[in-house]
Amino acid sequence: MLPPTSASTLYRTDGDSLVVVIGPGSGSAQLSAAVSLMSDAAREPCRRLVLDVGNVHRLSSDLLALLLWANVRLRARGSHLVVARPTPATRELLRRTGLDHVLPVLDRLPEEVAA
Repeated sequence: MLPPTSASTLYRTDGDSLVVVIGPGSGSAQLSAAVSLMSDAAREPCRRLVLDVGNVHRLSSDLLALLLWANVRLRARGSHLVVARPTPATRELLRRTGLDHVLPVLDRLPEEVAA
């Protein structure tokens, strides 16, 4: 069962995947939670980190920078980052910045991590 989505959270779904859910909100509280969770996740053994942004209307420039940092960190150890459930505004931002060519972007959580 998925954790509540009212706050940012980190959970393991299977031996190879971690999911970071960015909770709703904006500003420094959301960014602080995201930085903390992404830092923790980047240190955990996993082959894939799924960032669930379905609760975020639009990614801020700070969250975009955090995506890039996590992507570099994960790739250095042979893992990869996936962005899941973007809103139309977030998807468009990823397209305009070219990050949709760098990171896999999925309309929903992969089945193996959603159950």
